Amino acid sequence: MRSGGSVACWGSNGDGRATPPAGSFDAVSAGSHHTCGVRSNASVACWGSDEYGQATPPAGSFDAVSAGNLHTCGVGSDGSVACWGSDEYGQATPPAGSFSPTARAAEPTPAATAAPTMQSVLPMSTPRPTAAPLAQTPPETDREVLVALYNATGGPTWNYGSNWLSDVPISEWEGVTTDDNGRVTQLDLYGNELTGEIPAELGNLANLEQLDLFGNQLSGEIPPELGNLADLAFLFLNENQLSGCVPSSLSGRLNMEYSELGGLPFCP
Repeated sequence: MRSGGSVACWGSNGDGRATPPAGSFDAVSAGSHHTCGVRSNASVACWGSDEYGQATPPAGSFDAVSAGNLHTCGVGSDGSVACWGSDEYGQATPPAGSFSPTARAAEPTPAATAAPTMQSVLPMSTPRPTAAPLAQTPPETDREVLVALYNATGGPTWNYGSNWLSDVPISEWEGVTTDDNGRVTQLDLYGNELTGEIPAELGNLANLEQLDLFGNQLSGEIPPELGNLADLAFLFLNENQLSGCVPSSLSGRLNMEYSELGGLPFCP
């Protein structure tokens, strides 16, 4: 959010999630497939994917908003909470009561210890099970993995895929995020008409933290090689025609508050 109140976004722009509307905002929150913000007049505006209604906010005055994976919640100016979008797990059915957009500090007592910080309570902060070390592969191998994914899932008929198979750095391929060393850390290819089976080569993306294949036409079983992804924390497989099970080695790594496995169980 700019100092003047306007919003600027960059990165993958699938469904327009990185194309904010004009106007002045007091707060903004980026979800997995959409973005929402509280305007200066206290109304909420959302943009991006709206398949589950997560980008269609109710009327009213809000103090804060938080965009999630397939749903959004906001704290009204009267202290009530309103949510919209997918409610498959009850995530859009808030409890009754009055809420504040900021956490209240606990009353200090002589024996009290410091309250935990947000970093200490986030699921990502818990130690992950020790995984066998993976051989480090150069960024060129990451490019080869992406080419294999493109060829295996009907790349020429994808809804979006700017720069794929071109000579520009893979960080400029639409839906691909890399770290400072050029290693792939995120693949966001939701709603992109991917077909066929997930290629086993994805298991070679050693630095991959998020794999979003939501809302495609993928079929077949989950390749066991995905279990090699020691850094994978967010996995979205719902709204496909996949079968089988998710590698059990991922069960202790995935952030299950946000990951969506499309009803697939973990392998024994």
